[in-house]
Amino acid sequence: MALIEMRDVTKKYRRASTALRGINLMVNQGEFVYLVGPSGAGKSSFIKLLYREEEVTSGQLKVGNVDLTKIKRRNIPKLRRSIGVVFQDFKLLPTKTVYENVAFAMQVIGSRSSALFQISSLVVSSSVWLLPVLSSTILSS
Repeated sequence: MALIEMRDVTKKYRRASTALRGINLMVNQGEFVYLVGPSGAGKSSFIKLLYREEEVTSGQLKVGNVDLTKIKRRNIPKLRRSIGVVFQDFKLLPTKTVYENVAFAMQVIGSRSSALFQISSLVVSSSVWLLPVLSSTILSS
């Protein structure tokens, strides 16, 4: 099963600006993916689609078993609790490792300690790191 699957995804903004056009992508569990490109290439738009900060204009986008083109608004917070996002301007505890910072954040929100071991891939761009946790709860909804 793909952790992230995009089929012919397009993202347009109101001013007729197209951030992404016809993107096809499949990221499987355990894969390490870099998202790179110049400023304005659509990297941030791409990432925002993955945690449903932005909506797909056309095409299909799945994260785990969740079709983000059909997800109900009330289920978006549940999706976001299963995906950790660390932006370029992140505020980490300087004396801790990235892993320890993520573990601390998960403890604050009340996650079980075993949930941290479910981190299955890392998507990196110049502006954001995305850590799909994809707990069994979100995968089965």
